[in-house]
Amino acid sequence: ILGLVKAQMVKNTVIVPVGAKGGFVAKQLPDPAVDRDAWFAEGIAAYRTFISALLDITDNMVAGEVVPPADVVRHDEDDTYLVV
Repeated sequence: ILGLVKAQMVKNTVIVPVGAKGGFVAKQLPDPAVDRDAWFAEGIAAYRTFISALLDITDNMVAGEVVPPADVVRHDEDDTYLVV
């Protein structure tokens, strides 16, 4: 993953010069040797849950105004930009 992060940083120098970097690793998936379709479906479901959680804590734009998520303590300024 570190190699991918380094490569992505080079690609994103114009778009996203700084910020958090990370990877997604699904745990406790079915054995792909036993049931590849179940393994694939479970991986997709886990990633959807992950993306949904990121969107839950991302500022939204409503009628041109920034609307932060309810019950989220923010230590930064408004930011409606999410890069995945």
